[in-house]
Amino acid sequence: MEQCRDCDLAIYCYTDSSSWIFRTKQEMGEKKDAIANCPLHRQVERAVASRGTQRGGGIK
Repeated sequence: MEQCRDCDLAIYCYTDSSSWIFRTKQEMGEKKDAIANCPLHRQVERAVASRGTQRGGGIK
């Protein structure tokens, strides 16, 4: 999304969480909390989920 271009969290929102690397568990928790509280991220997740169900499948 265009609005995410300047967001520091965008790299986490648009990549697989298994590839994330953090120095501490606290840092990981802070990033996950920030993403979970981002209204734009929730909007993107809903759009992706609805596209998956419209094609007859779910999110994998």
